[in-house]
Amino acid sequence: MYPVTDVGAYTLTRLRLNRLPLVAHRLRKSSRAQEQRLFAQYRDVLALLEQLSQQQAALIDENRALLEEQRLLLRLLLNQHE
Repeated sequence: MYPVTDVGAYTLTRLRLNRLPLVAHRLRKSSRAQEQRLFAQYRDVLALLEQLSQQQAALIDENRALLEEQRLLLRLLLNQHE
């Protein structure tokens, strides 16, 4: 911690808020919080990727069905001209 005022400097010194165990604890706490944020973002990205994968599979199935329909129509049109 860094004091902004003279009172802040006195308080830091008096309460010993910058002693090594407290500083280490604050750093660990901050690191854990950052890690949790990253894990949450990672979970969100994975969920979005899963959703995109499902949408892609559905679009592929739809595309296959449309292609099959087009093949059938082409066969019918070609058979009419024979």
